Amino acid sequence: MLEGKCTSTDQIPPERRPFAGCQHTGEQVIADVCLFHKIARARRAWRFRDLGSLALDRVKLSFVLDPGSQMPVDVGRYLIRESNQLIEEFMLLANQLVARQLVEVVGPSALLRRHPPPDEERSEEMAEFMTRLGFPINVDSAGDLHKSLRALEGQETEDGLSVRRIVEWIMTKSMMPAEYFAVKESTDEFWHHYALSFDVYTHFTSPIRRYADCIVHRQLTWSISSEEYRQKHPLKAPDQVQTVADHCNYCKLRATKAQDASSLVYLCVLLQNKPRMVVAYVSDMGSKSLTIVASKYGIERRLKLSENEDIAEVKMVGEVPTGKLEIKWKNGSHSTMRVMDSFLVKMSMKPTTPIDVLLDLVPPGSEETLDENITVDEEHELIPLTNEVVAAMVDPRQILDV
Repeated sequence: MLEGKCTSTDQIPPERRPFAGCQHTGEQVIADVCLFHKIARARRAWRFRDLGSLALDRVKLSFVLDPGSQMPVDVGRYLIRESNQLIEEFMLLANQLVARQLVEVVGPSALLRRHPPPDEERSEEMAEFMTRLGFPINVDSAGDLHKSLRALEGQETEDGLSVRRIVEWIMTKSMMPAEYFAVKESTDEFWHHYALSFDVYTHFTSPIRRYADCIVHRQLTWSISSEEYRQKHPLKAPDQVQTVADHCNYCKLRATKAQDASSLVYLCVLLQNKPRMVVAYVSDMGSKSLTIVASKYGIERRLKLSENEDIAEVKMVGEVPTGKLEIKWKNGSHSTMRVMDSFLVKMSMKPTTPIDVLLDLVPPGSEETLDENITVDEEHELIPLTNEVVAAMVDPRQILDV
């Protein structure tokens, strides 16, 4: 509908058309969806331009499974469409409005969600790091950081990588996780949501998958009900709500780790018999080590160059982040690596437990003699995904983990 490919009732799949007896035609539904889209785009632009919201995309992987064996056969980044953003904007609005209602009526027992500002010292270190590389970053507020990232849009490294994507990855290291809390005696300054730049916020829109939303639904019901209902269904005390909030925070952290571990296992199974040559870039370095990121897969690893059997000698010239590592390989070739330089690495499954992904530097010139079982990544970053073969898909509502 949003792309103009569905403009009449006949083009809507039968199972999704307005049901018999409905007062709305398919054309009216399409018009309403497009109107909602227009409103959502305006709100999204306002959030980032005027309110100062911040968007830091986290890599979410989707796996294509073999229909028979159900084993992964390909992987790609989850594609965020405008339809996802349409839903997201109205979910954010609903969560914000409900939060305001709870603060006004429920008071100290209200269950809210806050996002603390990033660690100040770490954030300033990252900003100084990027500034010395020639990419000035302002971290005074979420809005200032977003504007700094927007200014990098379209810029590429000498190797053709997106500068913004690299800077985003580095800056996320200073970010704090969002958390649930009971209002209790806290002030509105404590409630602030850094990434969204909202004065007050909660989770209301997904009670089918988050217990915190169930609590918020109960509190909202209480806030709009009669005095008789309130007497029969009293609110939990603030300390009780805080206990629930602490448990939700703990479970959220565990769920995130489980999701990441699941993606890692799927990726390792994919790589077990078919390692890949992928593009990675240097995000940090030491005198004998490199931190490299395969951004397409959201994989970062610290490499101790002394453990690479193909390397003969390593020499650090200058200081981080503007210095460089000069590497002499045993095959007689040489490499020079700086922060934000990109190169091909071999991505494979670690042969020992615990299961993990390995990223290994490849000597220059060895690409021409690769084993036939090694896949070289193509240029595209997204793979076509169909409902029949997709597994471990990311819920679109989790893309912005706020």
